[in-house]
Amino acid sequence: MPTAADNDRTEYVSTGHLPPPEDVRRWLNGAYDTFKSNTEGENSQVYPALARVSRDLFGICVVGTNGAVHSVGDIEYEFSIMSVSKPFVFALVCQQIGPGEARAKLGANSTGRPFNSLAAIEDSPG
Repeated sequence: MPTAADNDRTEYVSTGHLPPPEDVRRWLNGAYDTFKSNTEGENSQVYPALARVSRDLFGICVVGTNGAVHSVGDIEYEFSIMSVSKPFVFALVCQQIGPGEARAKLGANSTGRPFNSLAAIEDSPG
């Protein structure tokens, strides 16, 4: 269980920069070795772009703010990032209109409706 002292550890604070490259490579390789044999779960069949992807593919890629790329595994396979794009789009919106305005306009609650439903927009006042 984390303690109050753990919250003071600077290695858990984001600086916007990655640790030294040798550390990043070691951690990536460790994560890859730990999880590459995991066969739990199944590809989503809801999205054809995901249903077509081989379950045997696995790769990890981390890119620093300076453009340094660290990767391991099946990194050459192009795939749809689907909802993973949402934080990046939200960051762009925040950059354009500010985080307060973005939060006021977008909210954060799940509708419980299908991903492609327009009902939440139609039901929302304003």
